[in-house]
Amino acid sequence: QAAFNMGLVSELVEDAAVEAQALKLAGDIAALPVTAVRFIKEAVLQSMNTSLDQGLQAERRSFQLLFSTPEKTEGIRARLEKRAPHFVQA
Repeated sequence: QAAFNMGLVSELVEDAAVEAQALKLAGDIAALPVTAVRFIKEAVLQSMNTSLDQGLQAERRSFQLLFSTPEKTEGIRARLEKRAPHFVQA
């Protein structure tokens, strides 16, 4: 509870529900656009070894690259059509 209150964790789960929640979260992430998830993972890893300015520059580059992907187009189209997006999984 203390870690949650300090913002170190985003969710508290009872011990008996940890595995089920972890599998649900993994499934949620797996359903996201593969390229975007890859860029997010790289950004998080880079942020541990770079300055804030370098991290922000990397984030901007990622955003620019992702903006030209079919995944972006599908995400916007799905939102406009009020349906779930259908991302091609690698």
